[in-house]
Amino acid sequence: DIQSTMLLLRCCHVPSLNHLARTIDPESLVPAAEIHDDRTKDTFCRLLGYDIIEEHTWLQACLPIRLGGFEMIPLFSVRQPAFVSSWANTIVELPFCFPDLRPSIDSFINSLSSIGIALAKSAPSGKCIPDYLSRVDKVQHQLSSAFNKSQAESLIANAPTMRDSSRLRSLTAKELGPG
Repeated sequence: DIQSTMLLLRCCHVPSLNHLARTIDPESLVPAAEIHDDRTKDTFCRLLGYDIIEEHTWLQACLPIRLGGFEMIPLFSVRQPAFVSSWANTIVELPFCFPDLRPSIDSFINSLSSIGIALAKSAPSGKCIPDYLSRVDKVQHQLSSAFNKSQAESLIANAPTMRDSSRLRSLTAKELGPG
């Protein structure tokens, strides 16, 4: 059944290399990400009965379900944010894992403020946690919305019919806000 197969593709194959995106240097992951994304696209095409699909169709497939997509999120596009997010979540724990290295780690964490990462010691446990971690959901939502809006604008501009263009414009305005 195609619905079950598509669900397995979206829930099992698409995120199958996310752990690598969080732990391997993004530039080193480029070849694997490209292969993974190509296989995802090929499988998606085969499930729909096509040998190849147009780029705007694939862009729409990458959109979230709520915007009419299939949520086929390309590993290539999430490899850098995933790596940085993993690093940011880990760095604050290092002084507690390696007490002997705490002065060096604290010095490094404090030096992050020179590149615009503000730090605060506001956690109930007294741990040093970057302020931006408390805003992660908001930032991730904003980045996701910007990415989705960019994809939607590209789809609207390349829609094959006025009806498709209007439908996508309406969905975009409803889900992501006007403009």
